Amino acid sequence: MLLDVDFHICTDLRKNLHENPKAMQLLREGSALVLPAFEYTHEEDGVDSATFPKEKHAVEKLVNNKKLMAFHSAKFAPGHGASDYPRWYATDEIYKVTEFNFKYEPYVILKKEGTPWCDERFVGYGANKAACLYEIYISGVDYYVLPKDFLIHQSHAYPESKRSGGRKLNGELYAAFRDELCYRYARAMYFADELSTKKANNMRSQCSTLKGFKAALDEFPKMWPTVAAPL
Repeated sequence: MLLDVDFHICTDLRKNLHENPKAMQLLREGSALVLPAFEYTHEEDGVDSATFPKEKHAVEKLVNNKKLMAFHSAKFAPGHGASDYPRWYATDEIYKVTEFNFKYEPYVILKKEGTPWCDERFVGYGANKAACLYEIYISGVDYYVLPKDFLIHQSHAYPESKRSGGRKLNGELYAAFRDELCYRYARAMYFADELSTKKANNMRSQCSTLKGFKAALDEFPKMWPTVAAPL
């Protein structure tokens, strides 16, 4: 599970997972399960996790009363926007994330085996989670949102003066990192004869906007005529 220490799991997550055959099957197949994250409108209300709601209907009531909101929806909406909170409120079924973007940084449950490790070049605050989750997505892992479970942020002070520098440096690194990932995974999938498979769909959807990327893919067969890794 990829989760920041300042988030509280409010539901009986283990029980809910084992009672959801589709969720368990998705995990076994290698998909990632997203836990929608919330925060209190007034920070003082989010200090004691013992007071946090434990049921989805209670979350909806607090949201409707403007006491709770999607995490960072006011500060950085792309961070969790692809989880599609309006849909979450309206459904009892697990659903696929269809509007993934490179700024998306949800908290997820996924298999350890076969999942890319988070890149250690991202030190400190800013873009580290997004970079990790982007690589996981590019590698062929789809994201699905759990319908009953959720997290709530426990309020604490942020050392903003220390975070701003890390955010700038990691942001610059992340831009180059995305380009690197696109070509690295495209090449690996070419040699594995996977470019025309479902596994490559996420990579293609995210990387096709890169200047010259499609042309580069067309050059692969000329550079490496057989799908066998060069010595």
